[in-house]
Amino acid sequence: MSAAKLPLAYRDSCAHLLIPLNRCRFNEYYLPWKCEVRRSAPCESLGTNEITDRTTYI
Repeated sequence: MSAAKLPLAYRDSCAHLLIPLNRCRFNEYYLPWKCEVRRSAPCESLGTNEITDRTTYI
């Protein structure tokens, strides 16, 4: 994660999905339509983690 220069705030259980997304954004000059498939992956992962975390503590 340090080699990918991922900020500490983003180093969580979904960081493995964010690294390829950031690489795609950099390679495609941050054009929003180039990395659409990868962009939704971290969001889906975060949503499932929130749901499982809430059910674990309730």
